[in-house]
Amino acid sequence: MSNLQEYLIILVVAYSLFVGSGVNPTVAAVVVMAGLFGTLSLKILYKA
Repeated sequence: MSNLQEYLIILVVAYSLFVGSGVNPTVAAVVVMAGLFGTLSLKILYKA
């Protein structure tokens, strides 16, 4: 499950960058989660 760990690291880094840039933490969380789910959906679709 190293892919999951990679996603979590990317998630944390992206969130930190957003919050560090002065973005509202709630907005940053929504954007990062949307991007994460979008990427996972694409990976699942391409594997199918």
